[in-house]
Amino acid sequence: MERFAVERDELKRAVKFASPGTTGGTSFFVTQHMFFTGKNLGTYNDRLLIYYPLRVPLRGSVDAKKFKTFIDRAVGENFVLSLVDGKLRISCGKSRVTLTLQAPDPQWPVYAREDDTIALSSQSAQPVPDDFIQGLNMCKTAIGKENSRDPWMSGIAVYDHKLVASDDYRLSCYQMHGPMDIGAAIPAASVKAVTSGGANPIRWLKRDGWLYLCYEDDSILGTRLVDSVPDAGVLDRTFGVEGTVIQIPEDFEERLKISEILSDELRRRKVVTIELSTSRLLCRSQIHGMGKVEAWCECDYTGEDVTFSLPPEQLLTIIKKVSTMKITARMCIVSNESFQQAIVLYSR
Repeated sequence: MERFAVERDELKRAVKFASPGTTGGTSFFVTQHMFFTGKNLGTYNDRLLIYYPLRVPLRGSVDAKKFKTFIDRAVGENFVLSLVDGKLRISCGKSRVTLTLQAPDPQWPVYAREDDTIALSSQSAQPVPDDFIQGLNMCKTAIGKENSRDPWMSGIAVYDHKLVASDDYRLSCYQMHGPMDIGAAIPAASVKAVTSGGANPIRWLKRDGWLYLCYEDDSILGTRLVDSVPDAGVLDRTFGVEGTVIQIPEDFEERLKISEILSDELRRRKVVTIELSTSRLLCRSQIHGMGKVEAWCECDYTGEDVTFSLPPEQLLTIIKKVSTMKITARMCIVSNESFQQAIVLYSR
């Protein structure tokens, strides 16, 4: 009986990286399995194709949930994989599990596209900006729903140097350090998969409606794309509007959190009113018949009084990462050197 030892941390990394490809999709069998290809541990679910280098001379697939659960819970220094009567036995410390190993079907995408994908990703790929993941994390709070009015709003559009997301209430734009002209949008579920690991990919390749992201350890995450980007001029029309500009006080977040305690839920959204006056930024909310709350902080401002209302959670998701606020007739725009987010103001 041939045995194959795999370091515990290495197998855990492989399973974690490949796991997003085991949910969703239209093929129940393919989605619910992890595939050993002899070179990689792979998964596929119609929108994600994932490979993690795992040099184990096995070909076949196992139930993803059972496999992952054992890998997560087993205690020991290494995993030992072996074939027993056509089944896969995985041992670790004082525990082991035996799972049915399904025979490989060369028509399944994990097998059919492996060599071509890896070859193309290493030969034809372009460099990924070093702040790509940072930009996705900044923009993802503004992603819209799948049935949004514009297809790109169901994810994050990537074109030129930009990452752009919008849910109709917010519009986010991140300017990356370098170009990544994909000319399409990464769907929301794929954005979650790409950002979950934290590591920034080093190369990218677009082919046949898919984006392949290649990492330092030779792992690959492929995602189906949405062939849509924002209309030309939408960013200038949104962010180029004149308005009142202030530097956001360091204690503004704390005041905003206090003020939302009694924010009334209007249109299914909590609303806080913010008043900007000479040297002061005040946040307040109230519920009729219950009471009101106010919290304020000092700010460097000497212009005319400005009052506006907005859903506090939309601002709180991003407030730690921005430094400047601009208030226009219809929007509150917060920004830093590389990022801008416009939030539509609430109007009674």
